[in-house]
Amino acid sequence: PFLTVIIASAGAVIIAYFPLKSLREAEARLDTLLEGSPVPQFIIDADHRVVSWNRSLELLSGITAAEMIGSRDPWRAFYPEKRSTLADILIDEDLATLPERYESEIIKSETLEGAYESLDFFPKAGKHGAWFFFTAVPVRDKQGTIIGAVESFVDLTERKQFEKELQKSRILLEDSLELAKMAYWDFDPVSGQFVFNDRFYNLLGTSAEREGGYKISIDGYIRNFVHPDDQEYIRSVMEKATSSRDPETISEQEHRILRRDGEVQYINARVHLFRNEEGHIVRSNGVNQDITKRRKAELALIESNARFLSFIKEAAMRLKNPLEVVETNLVSVIGDIDRGETVCGDTLLQLKIQVKNLAQIRENIIELNKAIVGHSEGFSEASKKFLTE
Repeated sequence: PFLTVIIASAGAVIIAYFPLKSLREAEARLDTLLEGSPVPQFIIDADHRVVSWNRSLELLSGITAAEMIGSRDPWRAFYPEKRSTLADILIDEDLATLPERYESEIIKSETLEGAYESLDFFPKAGKHGAWFFFTAVPVRDKQGTIIGAVESFVDLTERKQFEKELQKSRILLEDSLELAKMAYWDFDPVSGQFVFNDRFYNLLGTSAEREGGYKISIDGYIRNFVHPDDQEYIRSVMEKATSSRDPETISEQEHRILRRDGEVQYINARVHLFRNEEGHIVRSNGVNQDITKRRKAELALIESNARFLSFIKEAAMRLKNPLEVVETNLVSVIGDIDRGETVCGDTLLQLKIQVKNLAQIRENIIELNKAIVGHSEGFSEASKKFLTE
């Protein structure tokens, strides 16, 4: 590509600086150079009319020079609708509009004075569009007046496709390396076998050597490694996955495994399903994560909440009964007083008993408040002190 850039640049330099009387005279003298150039090029005059359309550009665009010369339509070779080419913009000296006219960045050439260049995709070029490095340079007369412009194109489509494929390969390689760091399995529904990687065997507390290889049947995996309480669940999940026509391709499942050392672990599997045109699953794989710590913490929190609710219910019962007794007794004493009956020793004793009952209720309330404060967040220090002392 660099050789063709040099050729294109050389032609542009000659056109731009060769001491000729007019652009048409320049075209005539450089006709052999342009026609023999492997670089697609066209030249337009100050009125934006095409004065040269070389053979390479004919082959690229499918538009002959006879059709194009004299027209103002060089855009037809590159764009689906009418618009100014870079050469048109340079003739109009409308450089301020370059950013809004091109998605790609148009930069000033470091080798050609007054030239601008860029790399962009042209959807109409070729059969399926093409990537071009394109350069446009204004042509001036001896007085410095712009009398035309030449635009050249270097096809970099193959290079861009190579870069794209290289990028895909790099991503696949990175994905493969990333998978190697994860607990990973691949399942073939035809043979009914899993293929585990070393990380997954580490998760199971064993190794491929100990288990006789990297392949294991679905029954062998469920029987030897899945927790007894989760075995039916996993069987139903696998059966549904292999028989379902559901278009879903990604799912998550969680189950417990029994490591070889007897330890119970929780794993989360992100499962990818691959189907054929009929919707049948032809392959599946899963990336597995050890979530034991998180799951145990969640279960501990659930258990803690259950104990707390149980305590709240019990505390409420302990408060309800004595409060009803105190209320009944106090109503009785107030009735005696309202009737004008003399407060006797029995009444005083009854009041003292209710005072003790209230003291016990207060202690029960403080105990309840301590439990609530300890189980909740958002209490200020002053609130904590008021509720628990």
